[in-house]
Order: sequence, then structure tokens, then C-alpha cells
Amino acid sequence: VAGRGTGTEGEGSGAGRAGRSRRRARGGSAGGRGAPNLRMSWTQFASVYGEEELERERELRLEQRRSESRGAARQRHWQQFRAAMEHHDVRVRPGNQTALNARMDPFATYIARMHNARIHPRFAGDYLHHVPPSVAQTFQANPNMHTKLEIGIDAEGRVAHISVIGTSGDLMFDLGAFEAIMRSQPFEATPANIRSPDGLVYLHWSFYRNQRQCGTFNARGFILSTAPDRDRGDDADPVMDRSTVFGGREPEPAPPEDSAGDDDTAAPPPEAIDGPE
Repeated sequence: VAGRGTGTEGEGSGAGRAGRSRRRARGGSAGGRGAPNLRMSWTQFASVYGEEELERERELRLEQRRSESRGAARQRHWQQFRAAMEHHDVRVRPGNQTALNARMDPFATYIARMHNARIHPRFAGDYLHHVPPSVAQTFQANPNMHTKLEIGIDAEGRVAHISVIGTSGDLMFDLGAFEAIMRSQPFEATPANIRSPDGLVYLHWSFYRNQRQCGTFNARGFILSTAPDRDRGDDADPVMDRSTVFGGREPEPAPPEDSAGDDDTAAPPPEAIDGPE
């Protein structure tokens, strides 16, 4: 009898333990008054909250992050533009260039690829179709308005140097030309034989509101004979007065006669104006 009683107690004890285990699985304690089970699968959560509502909130969060990213990019570009306007960092100067000679052809080919694949869609295709009202007013008073940029492209096709060396007279148009270059990068990797000693490919490129737009006949390539002295200030060698509003022939550095690109004021060929560039 004693053995039978002990066995019965053992069975009862085992049943009690099993019961406590089942209650814990349901989120209760041994006494049945524990905290609720907060573990829930994503499918269960979505079925209660609503899959469409969750998707909407995800899109809102993504758009907020995209907006913050765009705002940061605009702020960064504005600071870069101010530096390009305010810092007189002109690196193509009289006497510091070397003749292009046989390198004219690879230079002209690289300029054409920059223009056709990147710059023209940004400037002529996008910006000129949505110019601010102030630009239209300036253009009526000055049909030859244009912005001139000095650009240095590194070996990987990134803009390593950019400076506004001639203003159109309208800050928003200058900014449009600047943004066309900055948003067009990266360009193709630069050919090694047209790089200057500092590893950059240097260009002067003018951007017009009239039919010249951003054509390759507005661009000129340069190879420097020595690496530019970047510590020189505005008073060291004032090659250009960027306060000049371009309406006729702008002041030019003295390029070699065989520099790549046509003269900045030469009339573009009719096919370059009327046909696709």
C-alpha cells in the first residue's frame, strides 16, 4: 500500500509539473497570473495592424529619409557653389600650359563624350527647360549671357576642381551651369595622355542661354606644364575679373594656339545648333 501510495503521489507530482509547463507556454506563471506573452510573428502583427497601413508607414519613413538626403545634397552643392564663386582659384594661367599637338584628338574625343552622355541632357535637356524667371529677364537684356567654368577632372572622372571664372550676371543661371557639371559626374575615366602634372584634365566650358547652350564648341582643353600653385591668392595673378558680365568677348587667358576646342565666341556651325549635339 505504501508503495502504491508513493507511486500515486509521484504521478500527481508529475502531472502538476506538466501543468505548470503548459501554463508557461501560454504565457502564465505557475500560479496562472503571469505577464502576457508578447512574442508575435510579423505575419500575426500585420494581420492585426493591417498590411496596407504598414506599407504606407514604410513609404513615409523612406520618403522622409530621401528628403533629408536631398536636402543635405542641396546644402552641400550650395556650399560648393559659393566656394566656386568666392575663391578665385584659376589654375589655367598665362604661361603655364603646354602645346597639345598630337593630344588634340583624344582631348576633343573626351570632351564630346562628356557632352553627349552627361552634360547636354542635364543642362540643355533639363535646366534650360525650367529656368527661373530671373534668368529669362536677364536673357532679354543680354542675349549673349553665359557662365564660364574652369573644371578639373580626376583620373576616375570625378570633378576635383571647379571654379566660376566668368559670371552671366544672374546667380541662378551660374548655379544652373555649376549644377549641370556636378550632377553629371562621374564622367568616363580620363585618358592618361591629356592629364596635367597634378593628375587632372583641365577644361574651360561656357554655358549659354541662347542657341549655343553647352555645345562642345564652347569647351577648351588645357594641359598644364607644371602643377598649379594652389596657395596663390587673388592678388597673385588676376587673370580674369569674374565680376564681368558676359555680353561680348570675355577676357581670356592666353592659351596655346592648338588648344582643344573652338574659340568661345566663334559662331557654332548650323548643324550643331539645329541637330542633336
